Amino acid sequence: MAKQSAIIRGDGTGPELVDAMLHVLKSCNTQTELILCDAGSEQWEKHGGATYIPDSTMKLLEESDACYKGPTTTIPRPNAPRSVAVTIRQKFELYSNIRPIKTYDRLSPDKKLDFVCFREATEGLYAGIEFKISDDAAIAIRKTTRKGCQRIVRSAFAWARQHSFKKIQEKFWQMTVLDCFQELTGKAKQGSRLPRRYTKSFP
Repeated sequence: MAKQSAIIRGDGTGPELVDAMLHVLKSCNTQTELILCDAGSEQWEKHGGATYIPDSTMKLLEESDACYKGPTTTIPRPNAPRSVAVTIRQKFELYSNIRPIKTYDRLSPDKKLDFVCFREATEGLYAGIEFKISDDAAIAIRKTTRKGCQRIVRSAFAWARQHSFKKIQEKFWQMTVLDCFQELTGKAKQGSRLPRRYTKSFP
């Protein structure tokens, strides 16, 4: 049975970019069923709703194996819906944004980069806890949970083990956990202790 992928064309530059992507997929003779659907601020301004994603599109996402999403606009005004990307990530718990960075000798002979960045994509400021405190000031709360910290760190260590991290480490690899923990105190620093703890679970 063929895989099914939802295609969100988006708005602004989205449709043009998605059309180019579809051209590439079709040229590669993809066997995936590609289903176009709407999401974004343009359709929201026409039809309204609690989010930028219509119920029909959300249902399609739930039934699909994957989603290709073009750029979508998030209107910068109070009480506007959360962005399409954050809504999808939080709905399906797509917490681990995995970004490989690698240079190739043929294209970048003077640079040697080969690492992967794991970025937590559902918590922090993405929690959307915000409130106004005066006419010219507002506060956004950064939400950090033990569960969120554990699963992003665990996914990074699991990837490192799956890809023979120790064998590659002798070349250009190292695992680094980045955050602004020096600016935090108390319970907000709980994520800083997790990498050391998981080194015991992933020898």
